[in-house]
Amino acid sequence: MVITTTDRSSYAVGTTVTVTVTVRNRADHACIRPEPGYKADTMTITDATGNAVWNPPSSPPGAGLYYPPTPVAPDASYTYSTTAWDQRSCDSTCSSPYSFQDGQEGGQVPSGNYSALGHVVTADGQTMTGSSPAFAVGSA
Repeated sequence: MVITTTDRSSYAVGTTVTVTVTVRNRADHACIRPEPGYKADTMTITDATGNAVWNPPSSPPGAGLYYPPTPVAPDASYTYSTTAWDQRSCDSTCSSPYSFQDGQEGGQVPSGNYSALGHVVTADGQTMTGSSPAFAVGSA
């Protein structure tokens, strides 16, 4: 199960939104813990209509590193990723980890409601997702 949360339910314009993606083992047996892999998109921010307004770089920190198989006990949880979003838009021009340094990130998103969608890729290549409750930008 993928649980996606934000650190608050509303934010002033320009305030950093911290998104945490947590994985919980709902099985009755231990499972191997998935890790963010090479070119893993771990999170997407969507607006109230479901359109993606921001994706982190496709190679998150630690991507491509070897993680030894780690079992997760039944009903146990662990943090898969934590991402800070500066409320700026980002489309396909932000597809490299250097885009942010190159100034390719877009402008401030408009005030409104947004959600974070966490993505977890399992060892067998399946993608699991979980959406955060809606959060407001511009109303804190």
